Amino acid sequence: MSVNTPSPPTVTHSLFGNGLRIGGRTLVGVLALYASLVLYEFSHRYMLQHWLSDAYGYFQLYYDVDRAETYSWICFLTPLALLPAGTRLQSASQFILPVFMSFVGLPAPLYFVHFVAQSALPYAYGCFFACYLMLAISTRLRFPQILSPLNERGYRRLIWITLIFMATVGAYGMTQNFHLVSFAQLYENRYSEDVNGVLVQRVAVLYVSSFGGFFFALALMFRKHLVAVLALGVYVICYGLLYEKTALLAPLWLVYIYAVMKFFSRDSTLKFYLALAAPFYLGAVWYALSPNTATLNGNPIQLIYMGTVLFRLYAIAANAPGLYHLFFQSHPHTYWSHITGVNYFIRYPYGDHTIAVEMQRAFSLGNYNASFLASDAIEAYGYQAIPLAALAVGLAFMLLNTTSLGIKPITLAVIMMMPSILISNIPFATSLLTSGILFLALLMAWMPKSWLERTGKI
Repeated sequence: MSVNTPSPPTVTHSLFGNGLRIGGRTLVGVLALYASLVLYEFSHRYMLQHWLSDAYGYFQLYYDVDRAETYSWICFLTPLALLPAGTRLQSASQFILPVFMSFVGLPAPLYFVHFVAQSALPYAYGCFFACYLMLAISTRLRFPQILSPLNERGYRRLIWITLIFMATVGAYGMTQNFHLVSFAQLYENRYSEDVNGVLVQRVAVLYVSSFGGFFFALALMFRKHLVAVLALGVYVICYGLLYEKTALLAPLWLVYIYAVMKFFSRDSTLKFYLALAAPFYLGAVWYALSPNTATLNGNPIQLIYMGTVLFRLYAIAANAPGLYHLFFQSHPHTYWSHITGVNYFIRYPYGDHTIAVEMQRAFSLGNYNASFLASDAIEAYGYQAIPLAALAVGLAFMLLNTTSLGIKPITLAVIMMMPSILISNIPFATSLLTSGILFLALLMAWMPKSWLERTGKI
């Protein structure tokens, strides 16, 4: 195991600066990052107290007015766990962590408060804090370098074989069942009898989750801008095969994160967090300036924006750990039998149904998929298992840091964006295997040196 700090040998390494000299400049950077994360926490607290708990109380979003001090110390303490990740973006997991923390990790303890008694909260919060600290530290670590078994010609052939295979399966799927439908018709088509077979769906999921961003980044590396546009266009085809919103949103995420890295954040962790939080801040400021119009009888544009962004993008995934905790107070835990392979040794207690379906039955809130905090920890055993789940995720972070060694930050951001979104919204084992993150790791690890040199020029 080695620390992932590829800095010039004459520069003193520091825990926080990823290669910056220990001194005033590093300290200012750390304090600025901490202050921005605290501000983000308090912004979530403000919206939970004044809008989310009123507008979406039926989602179990609730602010406990008698525990105001609890919310405050959570806002100040939680960001401390993230500081070991550093102030510069250099490794693959240093991009995943801010995405996960922005959409799930930072607000989750705030939303979790009312689900547990005051006496139990310090221990429950300690599990969250330990998880975040482990993840932050793992972003700075990697395994010994993986040597590629392919030369440049062999790697190019592998890329072409992958492309041809995906294109062939996708073309076949379009002849079987392909419809561009509205979001209102998604579930009707997704669960129809004419839906595409497993192979077509798996390949489409691989493209949406991992390979699409990789191909988009390759096109930019070689300045094939028409190919880059085509790579984004394929997501529309995947949407017509899968009927998943993620397929249509993926191109927006990729373009947004590319523009952020190119023109704003570059390798700054602080600026990357600010870019991820910007849509939330916009909604919060809009509400603060005009709270009376954020109602059904008020400004419809404001209400749609806040419901789509503040609630669906930033609150649903963060509220999942609390909702899962509530569900498993009266239902049996899975003890990780929801993971394929483990279910051969431990009986899965819910038959053919996923927990997302069971959550729908219990709360009538739709299929409630969730991140590893809820699915691989609370679902499996309880919030006590959150640090154990973090250990598994941290090892995956170290693997991704190893396989992405040599890839420049702007390219890493593009490649890692969709895997980051997945880890924030679905079980961890599913994101690694079904969503193709492990296969993506191999493609990064085997990338030829001449290609690596292009990764900073997109």
